This record gives sequence, structure tokens and C-alpha cells, in this order.
Amino acid sequence: MGTDSIGDSTLISFYQNYDTLNIGNFQRLYDSIAVQLDSTTMADSALFYTAINNLQVKNNSFKPAITAETNEQLINNFTLNYLLTDTVNADDSSFIYTMAFSCAYSNGPAVYTARSYYRAIYHDDTTQFNDDTICAYAHGHRMMRIHANTDTTATINKQIAVFPNPAADKVNIVTSLSLNETGVIDLYNIEGVKMKEIQVTGGTITSILQIDNLADGVYLYYLHTNQQYYARGKLVIAK
Repeated sequence: MGTDSIGDSTLISFYQNYDTLNIGNFQRLYDSIAVQLDSTTMADSALFYTAINNLQVKNNSFKPAITAETNEQLINNFTLNYLLTDTVNADDSSFIYTMAFSCAYSNGPAVYTARSYYRAIYHDDTTQFNDDTICAYAHGHRMMRIHANTDTTATINKQIAVFPNPAADKVNIVTSLSLNETGVIDLYNIEGVKMKEIQVTGGTITSILQIDNLADGVYLYYLHTNQQYYARGKLVIAK
């Protein structure tokens, strides 16, 4: 059925955008990748590499307008590079890890693709991604930082180092808190349940957090002082 017969200006506009904007460009690229993986060109390496290279050129020609589209382009490049090289380097792994544990509501469908890759790369079939928790955590952190920025008396450039990471039984924690300044580090599992809390002191003091009673998996930690949230990160526990 042609769009002229639909009689709905909104739907017509959608189809027009699909034909000309990134929403259609990326979908057609996905379809093209699927066709190549399903086609006889895979039997001819020269034809296959040429086809994948052409798709890379097409993907890089897109001009993302929003974050979600940028991430689509990045995840496509990862997919296409892997099809060409059959390897995943350290930068690739880091990118997939970061994308997989980001907020899908703001970063787009690429997050879900990254989670599939994450399970394959890190051999992790147990982690459950709770976007309500992940996104609330990320949003809350940003809002706290915005609030802190409006307070000229607040020192907002706090940092935290947690090592080793991955860890098995304990981690060392060093912060950039001022001498004699205290803060709290909360550790949450990926479902949003607080698992640990530890008070930390600034200066050169190293705090030790025991994690030997926690299950393997990915955890989120963040540092706060007087309800001002400053630093966050991910801790992988692997025994």
C-alpha cells in the first residue's frame, strides 16, 4: 500500500523520514549485513571482504544527529571490523563493556547489541541488566553533579581509584578527598541492591573493602560526601 493512500500525515512523514534520514539508513545497513552473512558471497572471501568494506564506507558516511545514532554507527563499525578480522582487541572489549553497562534509554538500541557481544566476549551468561536501575543510577549521578556545580563552595573534582579490578577477595580504594575529609562509598549489584558501604578518608590513606563474600559479577560503586555525588565506576568480581 502506498503512503498516499494512508491519509495520515504523521505516518506519511515517518515513511519519508525512513527513506531519507538515519532511522532508515541504519536499518538498511543492518539488513545488508544480514544478507551478506546469509549469502553465497561468504564462500568467496574476496567478494565477502569487498562487500563488508563497502558497508563500512556506507556506515561511516552517515551523519549521526543524536547520541543513539552515534552509538549505532560505533556498534556497526565493531561488527564490520570483527567480520573482517575475526579478532577483538582490548579497545574493542572496553568499548563493548562500557556500552553494555550504559543506559539503553538514552544511548539507544546499540546498548542491547553490545550486551549480546559482552556475553560472548566475557563469557558471562549470568549478569542481568536492569535498565531502570542503570539509568536511574546514571541520571541521579548527573543530577547530583549539576547540583554540586551550582554550589561555589563545593569541591566537585573528586576522583576514586579501585584496584585490582577485576578482583577476587578485596579491593584497595584511594580517593582524592582532602586531608581529613571523609566520604562514603556504596557498592551496588546490577539489580540495584546495596551490597557494601565503606567510609573513606582523604589524604594518602588507602581503604580496603572485603568482597570475598560477594558473588561473581559486575557491581557499581560511587563516592559521596554530604549527599554530594562525585565519582562512580564499575567493579568486576571474579574468583
